[in-house]
Amino acid sequence: MKSGLRLLADNPELHHSLGLSYIRQKKLTKALIELQTAAKNAENNSRYHYVYAIALNSSEQTEQALAVLIKVYEKQPNNTEILIALTTFNRDAGNYKKALFFARQLEKIMPGNPDIKNLIRSLSKTY
Repeated sequence: MKSGLRLLADNPELHHSLGLSYIRQKKLTKALIELQTAAKNAENNSRYHYVYAIALNSSEQTEQALAVLIKVYEKQPNNTEILIALTTFNRDAGNYKKALFFARQLEKIMPGNPDIKNLIRSLSKTY
């Protein structure tokens, strides 16, 4: 991968793969750099942004993770993976009002889903 990056320095797939490799090696700082580069170099690839946000959240950088997810949400408001992450990250950070908002967005996309209904019920009690 590293030799590939010497030839294709802006290739998001290589940066993403290297970032995942660093995660497996428990080198989170290096992983974050590579995952961030992948996300920047592939603006429209929500998956790269999602993985980058997960890594940020795992390194206790929840506010940064939420900022990454919000940018994707603004472009892709019906992306369920992003909405689930926004709901759970906000819930876990104690931002119940925001978590409830995103859970309700999920419900619009997946009406009748019992897991989402339970999540909304739970968040409504907390908020």
